[in-house]
Amino acid sequence: MSRIARFGLFEADLLGNELRKQGRAVRLQQQPFELLRCLLEQPGEIVTRGVLRERLWPVDVTVDFDQSLNKCVAKLRDALGDSATSPRFVETLPKRGYRFIAPVTVSAPVHEPVATPPPQSEPLPPPPDTPNPSMSLRVLVPLGIMAGLAGVVLSYTGCVQP
Repeated sequence: MSRIARFGLFEADLLGNELRKQGRAVRLQQQPFELLRCLLEQPGEIVTRGVLRERLWPVDVTVDFDQSLNKCVAKLRDALGDSATSPRFVETLPKRGYRFIAPVTVSAPVHEPVATPPPQSEPLPPPPDTPNPSMSLRVLVPLGIMAGLAGVVLSYTGCVQP
């Protein structure tokens, strides 16, 4: 997943849990930010109340879910300057869930280098100053054979005495 989601005058660092408006930090508590993250992960799609319950509250926590979710949505809308009656960012779908309706651009931060895939080409040959063992064998083996044959020929012709 990319880290930075941009929408309107805002950008959300989804891994750093930071919301900024025109570069300035916007204060947002953990649960409303998690709600924003859920909505930004699926912009334009309905995020159901059941999904939000699982993401925002652990199974062993007992809360008045409807009231807690409504407060969470209200805090998010307040941070975004959004309205339930004429939403620009978070749309309520009664009894179903919520949908992020503004255009969203998701990308990696500018200051992080983009990872490049490893090359798919053949391995590089060794540098020229490094001896190539296969080259040495291709030269030395024939030279050894030729020296051995020369020794045999010379010993039969009588030029070399055993």
